[in-house]
Amino acid sequence: MKKLAMLTVLFTAMPLFAGTITLVPTDNTNGTCTVDWTADVQVRAMGLDVDCTAGVIDGLTVDSFFDIFMDAAYDLGAGYAYGVGTPIADQDAPGELGLPLANLAISMGGLGGAALPLDPAISAGQIILSSTAGAAGTIDANALRGGIVDVDGDPVTIVGAPVAFAITNGPACWNFACFDKGDTNDDGLITPADVQTMLAAWTGAYDPCTDFNKDGLITPADVQMLLVGWTSGCN
Repeated sequence: MKKLAMLTVLFTAMPLFAGTITLVPTDNTNGTCTVDWTADVQVRAMGLDVDCTAGVIDGLTVDSFFDIFMDAAYDLGAGYAYGVGTPIADQDAPGELGLPLANLAISMGGLGGAALPLDPAISAGQIILSSTAGAAGTIDANALRGGIVDVDGDPVTIVGAPVAFAITNGPACWNFACFDKGDTNDDGLITPADVQTMLAAWTGAYDPCTDFNKDGLITPADVQMLLVGWTSGCN
């Protein structure tokens, strides 16, 4: 009977549904990394650690839903106003910090706005990390702030944590709107000029503006991407 009672207490204390969240970082090769996140629950607050193994983070943007910054409230006390502050905080102590930083916490919550009707909590969004000189590292739950919680206050587990990210600064041509179709000169077209640029790189020195898959090499894969662009255009 004692064991049964203990099990009853245990399962009563556990959340009926343990939520999970998946973080998918994408290196945009322009000094930013977009971290798309998707949860199977509605998220109310996030406490994350960003730890750089190389470089520093010098910029951060988050979803507009998260407009309560607990560490700003801690610093300002009674002077805190809704929406004031930033999500950038110390990992191991309460309080805001300023960038650039190699190690930081992202600390933020959202109630759906300052006035009725409140916006519903969200289950997907983006975090954008910036680093002018480039950076690499991991993202994980911040223990001090309880990681990520849903609208019921239950913990949300990060799938595959810690999640690795990278931020690089590629050449300007890598950010051309039609670069992945073979546009080497940003004219929005695939023309003989682009083919000539590819031929020069194929027979001569590496040209990053013909490295359409951004792998640091000029290979048949890049030629194939140009051929697809030649036949289909930039649409």
